[in-house]
Amino acid sequence: MKLKKAIIFFILSIILYSCSTQLKLNSYGDGPYIFYAGSKAGVITFDRTLNPDTTYFEAEKLPSVTLVSEFDSIPCPALVFKIRTELPSTDAEYPMPSKLIAVSDIEGNFEKFYKLLIANKVIDKNYNWIFGNGHLVIVGDLVDRGDYVTQCQWLVYRLEEEALKAGGKVRYLLGNHDRMILSGDDRYISDKYQAIYKKLNAKASDLYSAATEFGKWMRNKNAVAKIGSTMFVHGGLSYELLEYDLTVDGINLAVKKEVDKQDPESEDAKFLFSKYGILWYRGLITDYGEYKKITEDKLEEVLKKYSAETLVVGHCVVDSVSADYSGKVIRIDVDHYEKAQGLLIENGIFFSIDEFGSKRRLK
Repeated sequence: MKLKKAIIFFILSIILYSCSTQLKLNSYGDGPYIFYAGSKAGVITFDRTLNPDTTYFEAEKLPSVTLVSEFDSIPCPALVFKIRTELPSTDAEYPMPSKLIAVSDIEGNFEKFYKLLIANKVIDKNYNWIFGNGHLVIVGDLVDRGDYVTQCQWLVYRLEEEALKAGGKVRYLLGNHDRMILSGDDRYISDKYQAIYKKLNAKASDLYSAATEFGKWMRNKNAVAKIGSTMFVHGGLSYELLEYDLTVDGINLAVKKEVDKQDPESEDAKFLFSKYGILWYRGLITDYGEYKKITEDKLEEVLKKYSAETLVVGHCVVDSVSADYSGKVIRIDVDHYEKAQGLLIENGIFFSIDEFGSKRRLK
């Protein structure tokens, strides 16, 4: 009898060990979402009819779980990834690499994002990083509007780690819609996400809180980066920003401190989140409301403040990735549903690229 009990205990131990070390969770159509409560972690996954289920773990065991995001209606392979034990560094100023690709305003359009990255040899068809020591910069707004927001985020999350191992970098800079989600403003989520949020009895403020993996990850992101002599920022840098005398690090610190507050408290954050601030400003592209498109002499002052030669911005949709102000401003927000496009900087030369692998010199 004792031997029988010992055998049963041994078998159960093997099963439990196997489950804890080799467990795989699949989520279909959306997710997974990961949240933490003390030493516990919960993983919300969905079945093929988008009904949710939650699996609980000791938080320290979560990185051993293989997570799989399956697609319901677009021709993309399953995305496989794991949760990292620590978030990557977020240095905001560093030298320009020999090759860099920037894209903005993907807004949940996973299929076109996938095609753009494959066509320009950033990833292979199974999402593996093949860009070597190149850099990928997301200039804001991965979230809202589209139907595959979480998958876009998990892909960037996965690529951050793979790029580092290859000597490259992935930088996800926050845009106005990223801040909106973090501060609980979900007015721009798609009908699909409205239904999902209803099933979960949750709001954006719950699914992107500081107690979730998405929330922790996004709150760690910068809003502006200076790479070589080129500034990357979602909305832009206005002339009015100069009054606040903020450095690149100063801007990022102010944003991180209050990015999830609907009503920021500091004067710096109030300005940075205003229509003249870095996430919402449109004056590098067009006249907008009460302010006019910035003059070239004022743009020169802004660039001089940051010892920069070029500004790369998203936020305002243009017909194609293009240059303005004699090449001092590069505009990269386009209608990706029509044709996904991005910016390539290769050996100091600026090119427009697209989902078909074509390349056109800008300056």
